[in-house]
Amino acid sequence: MQQLTNITAILSSITSLVALWIAWDWRRKATRHILKLVRSESHYARSIEHPDGFRELSIFFKNLGLPLPEMSVVLGYQGEDGYGWWSVPLKAINIAKNVSSPDASNVATGTVVQFGLRTYEMSKEDSIFIRYLKDMRKQKAQLGIYCSGYFVRRIRLETWRARFGRAVRSPFFMFMKLFRFGAFAKNQKSWRARVRSNFSLDVSCAVNDFILGAQKMMPHQSE
Repeated sequence: MQQLTNITAILSSITSLVALWIAWDWRRKATRHILKLVRSESHYARSIEHPDGFRELSIFFKNLGLPLPEMSVVLGYQGEDGYGWWSVPLKAINIAKNVSSPDASNVATGTVVQFGLRTYEMSKEDSIFIRYLKDMRKQKAQLGIYCSGYFVRRIRLETWRARFGRAVRSPFFMFMKLFRFGAFAKNQKSWRARVRSNFSLDVSCAVNDFILGAQKMMPHQSE
């Protein structure tokens, strides 16, 4: 009987803790701006309007907190000499219409929004920005997220966690590629196809890939 009482007390304590955590999480989402980085992509593409091809960076965010009336994202970094700050705004991309705009208006709670860069939309000033970003870690590259012009969140790129995660995942993705698992599976309807790519898990990797590709293409496109 005593043992049953102890088990009941433990279960009651666990239930209370879970209820407190749910209440705290609900209050946090109802009173703060909370953005989750869903996935990121970097690839080379062609279209009818741009037959020569272009590089594209896409970063997807999910709003878990307060609605964002005017959400904007800026990619910035420090000068090589440690002085000055360079930045370029990312474009908000309407996924359905494939149209770019300076910011995303009315990002409701639970909404997934896409921001990114396309080389054919970048100006000569943007090409200079791309040219001088050579080491994301040393130059403290980061994504700055704003709401109606006010700072909301900072996402640092090429942190030690990102590098450690990349080192751990690289052998795993080599194994998947060798045995055609995940994104490399022949049968894309397989459950294995749901395994995310390395870019998707590491925004630093996607940004770096876009920078390297854009550095090669921008001189040609800015002539």
